[in-house]
Amino acid sequence: LAARIEAKGGLTLDSASGGFQLNTEVNLDQATLVRSDDASATLSGHLAVAGDQRGAQAKGNLSIDKAEIRIPERVGPDVPKLEVKEIRGRAKAKGGQEPDKASKAPAYPVNLDIKVDIPSRTFVRGRGLDSEWRGNLEIAGQAQEPRITGQLRVQRGLFDFLDRRFKIQEGSIDFYGGSPPIPNINLKADAAGRD
Repeated sequence: LAARIEAKGGLTLDSASGGFQLNTEVNLDQATLVRSDDASATLSGHLAVAGDQRGAQAKGNLSIDKAEIRIPERVGPDVPKLEVKEIRGRAKAKGGQEPDKASKAPAYPVNLDIKVDIPSRTFVRGRGLDSEWRGNLEIAGQAQEPRITGQLRVQRGLFDFLDRRFKIQEGSIDFYGGSPPIPNINLKADAAGRD
């Protein structure tokens, strides 16, 4: 089955006020929107984005057809190196701005109201884990600080630990709307052996 992305909509500019009106709809069918070393995902569904110069609203229903999440063997952030040049006794970051006075422009506000259905075929693998998940999530809040609520439940899974293979009997990942998302993970696994 071939992937399909259909988009329609418009952008109206108002030269008198300097503003604009945006109205766009996107339909997805088996579209691979995420592809990286750590994750890949194919989605279907409908997403509508409407707004103006003050902000936008993204609303839709999506279904994950297939997703692969790979837990890296090495985790931890890489610390970037910053070039600092001292001018007249005060440190300035590259670009000439003083670090404490550097300011960012506020992000364009996009309010989210997106429901995500995960019927199955969402795999989490790596570091001894091989599992498949299903569930439903709701994404609200703003794009720069999304609030996720809902639950993922394990369909099947194995976990290799201390030279023993554990079968995951029950498992859930619950999201309660915190930002950043901090899920509650509950797993029950067992392994049988003669000893």
